[in-house]
Amino acid sequence: MLTKQDLKAIKSVVRDEVVSEAETTKSNLRAEIKMSRIRIQEDISNLTGRVKNLEQKTDINNKYISQVDKKVDLVIKAFDREYLDLQKRVSRVETHLQLKPLADF
Repeated sequence: MLTKQDLKAIKSVVRDEVVSEAETTKSNLRAEIKMSRIRIQEDISNLTGRVKNLEQKTDINNKYISQVDKKVDLVIKAFDREYLDLQKRVSRVETHLQLKPLADF
């Protein structure tokens, strides 16, 4: 049978072993946390670079789209002017020749 001193000795050995294992586990976890943090910071840095590239591409696309919009507006205005001028000329010709206008489609 075990005496109180034997139990205290066992308890002391077990406690020392548990404390040393806890310290080892604690240091391992700290190292893993540090490595994970470094990896996350690298990933964030890479994502920041990608976002900047996307913003630059978006700015270029927006400039291109605005240029195309301006050109389309100019073309539409030109066609509108041509259509109105043509409408006036047809009206004058119909009036001069005393023709009835055709039905609108």
